[in-house]
Amino acid sequence: MAKLGASHSLPARIYNLGSKAAADLDFTREALWLRMNAPMGRKAVQIPVFLVNEDQMDELSPPKRKRALDPRYVKEWLNRRRDPDEPPPDINQLDFNRWEAFVQVVALGLYVRRPRPEQAVVDKGDPSVQEPEAVQAYQAAEGPHIYLCCERIVRRGEQEGIPPNLVLDKVYYHELGHALLDVPKSVWDTGDDPYPTPWGRTIEESAANYIAYQRFEDKEVLLVQRLIASQPAEYLGYMAFTQAPLMALPAARPGSWSREEEQHYRRETYHFYQEWSAE
Repeated sequence: MAKLGASHSLPARIYNLGSKAAADLDFTREALWLRMNAPMGRKAVQIPVFLVNEDQMDELSPPKRKRALDPRYVKEWLNRRRDPDEPPPDINQLDFNRWEAFVQVVALGLYVRRPRPEQAVVDKGDPSVQEPEAVQAYQAAEGPHIYLCCERIVRRGEQEGIPPNLVLDKVYYHELGHALLDVPKSVWDTGDDPYPTPWGRTIEESAANYIAYQRFEDKEVLLVQRLIASQPAEYLGYMAFTQAPLMALPAARPGSWSREEEQHYRRETYHFYQEWSAE
């Protein structure tokens, strides 16, 4: 079984929905929880995590998330447009009808604001490890969910020569980063969702990587950079936030953030999307 702690006595709610590889990952490590700052910790205790296998993750991932920009294509496109007298290129001008512009996304993690439980996801879980309470929690579908594909996390660690638990931590923090960046329509100044646009997705995925990247120190930072280097183009702009810093997240302790403060932060986050599209 996955090392989820005695009676799941962990800061967060973590359920095995059907992943055998969960047994190779250890959620009881103090480092996983101690690296989190207060805003990330608040999201961690609020959002349940479901450990899934590859078939389940493919079932959960929406089609628009399964395609991403090929870094080689984007680099060539940028190099063709380098002229100091011209304005910076607009990523929305990329030719999205060219098949060579894209790579297939193999999702290791997924954040979903409004989960819609499907029986097919439950049925594809390995019955030898699937927990009844995991099925119940998944079917309840209250609030956001985070899904982690343990098989792919372990495999990525083996491919990169990096401890699988470090890959787990980076992926988990990345998905918590999406939760921190989440902007519900109820507090938007506009009805447009920026994520489906090329610039919106690039900013959010890079920002989520930056939020995760900040949680590591020393040698682990370099290992995380190696992991990020293997991701699609939308994820590679995280270092831009060292020059164009992501808005400071509230420093208040978990649970002490008022609704008004949260709404203000989310409005500012949306403006952040609009202002930094050129970056």
